[in-house]
Amino acid sequence: MPYATLSDVTDRAPQIRLGGTGGMDVTKAERIVMNVNAQVDSVLKGLGYQIPVTGTQSIELLKDIVVQGSIAQILKAMFYGIKNPDDVGANEAWREFTGKLKALVDPDNPMTLPDAVVIDVAVKDTAEISSGFTYSMEEGDYFQPTRNQVF
Repeated sequence: MPYATLSDVTDRAPQIRLGGTGGMDVTKAERIVMNVNAQVDSVLKGLGYQIPVTGTQSIELLKDIVVQGSIAQILKAMFYGIKNPDDVGANEAWREFTGKLKALVDPDNPMTLPDAVVIDVAVKDTAEISSGFTYSMEEGDYFQPTRNQVF
């Protein structure tokens, strides 16, 4: 079960238009949201959490993270190569998304998932998210995490 759905994303960001003239294809938008869910699961697995996370409080925290990452990637895909005010929103959403992922792995001040099951604590000390993230997209593309993805 995903932490967030396309409906959660559009509820938070009504500027995301789906279908019709000027809107993003619904199937592509859903794939973006599913990829962000998978990306978050990948980070959590590296931190030693049992996947999928099932604790109610943790799911709410993860929903927020997935929604932010999805907003950023959908807006970037919708307006790639077009000077648009929503680009500022996409960049801010991306900063918030990566900031929360960094907080999950920060050994000095980690954000924890209060009711999630940790199955491998030793892995948690080795995870790292760097500050630099660059990506390029063509119109309609979506980000797909890779095994060695750097945030």
